[in-house]
Amino acid sequence: MKAQLLVVEDEPTVRQNLTELLEAEAFVVQSAANGAEALGILERFVPDLVICDVMMPVMDGHTFLRRIQEQPHLAGIPFIFLTAKVDPTDLREGLNLGADDYLTKPFTRDQLLHAVRLRIRKQEAVDAKFSKQLESLRSNISGSLPHELRTPLTGIIGFAEFLLEDLENIPPADVRQYVTYILQSGKRLHRLIENYVTYSDLQVRKIRGWNLGQRPVGDRDISVLEVLTQVAQTVAYEFDRPDDLIIQVEDVGIRVPEKEFERLFAEVIDNAFRYSQPDQLVRVSAKTEEGTLVTTIMDNGIGFTREQLGAIGAFMQFDRGKHEQQGSGLGLVIARELAELHNGSLHITSSEGVGTTVVVRLPLG
Repeated sequence: MKAQLLVVEDEPTVRQNLTELLEAEAFVVQSAANGAEALGILERFVPDLVICDVMMPVMDGHTFLRRIQEQPHLAGIPFIFLTAKVDPTDLREGLNLGADDYLTKPFTRDQLLHAVRLRIRKQEAVDAKFSKQLESLRSNISGSLPHELRTPLTGIIGFAEFLLEDLENIPPADVRQYVTYILQSGKRLHRLIENYVTYSDLQVRKIRGWNLGQRPVGDRDISVLEVLTQVAQTVAYEFDRPDDLIIQVEDVGIRVPEKEFERLFAEVIDNAFRYSQPDQLVRVSAKTEEGTLVTTIMDNGIGFTREQLGAIGAFMQFDRGKHEQQGSGLGLVIARELAELHNGSLHITSSEGVGTTVVVRLPLG
């Protein structure tokens, strides 16, 4: 497939010469006289590379590149600037905006073609790596998802069939118990699906590098005390263990999306209750250290062996052939991914038979 190029140049003669030269090399070329005109072309034509003059009327090259970077589906397009002068400040601004290369006018045919082919080869390598990683993600999910869905589905179908076959003769107390089992299995199934969807979304964002330059930011400060307390109490009630929860949280604000903050800590706290027994305390504490929120979730449950801790990391690739265990094992992985998405970290220490401590660090700003 022929590579598609967009040439943005205000000088008609230069624009025509560039277009003819590149078309002679079997490239598909569209051209525009300025950044504003080029934005209109990008609505119907997504190039593999943009070659753009810096100084142009209506919309210059730097402004045009800024507008491109604001659109996720265009932000990864390689970008070569053309400039009639070598100004260090101008060069630095373009590179900071995300330009991949500069060509100083006048340049030769060979210099132009070398720069174009180099950038296209690099982009093809990035695309190939992305495709391979995405295919691996699809394969891992398709291999593990049916296994994980089977258990709650079996419970739902089994209890529902039992009720339908002999509903008139089953005592009301037993009916309530069976319906409770169905509800619990349904909630488990819903959580499994949500975890797989969340995990897939986070992995795609990581593969594409969106989390490096386009991290989601909350529209307001959220109250750590209020949100973390609500999350912890909700999880404790789900396990019917509200008296096992101890909360010591500073009343500070943090600027992250509230839903992602809730999801991160719901997964960690759920893990603490899931791997501990009634009357074993779960402690949730949070304090600030040098502009960082440090949250600690500690339980006195069964703990993890060194091998099981290693398996938590392996589940990022759904390596079920080597690390089989009950459940999808995605909760802590999702929590770690969310922490890293927001320039934070998640660290786990655990001893078998003693308990587990998870420390999450998130920047407050």
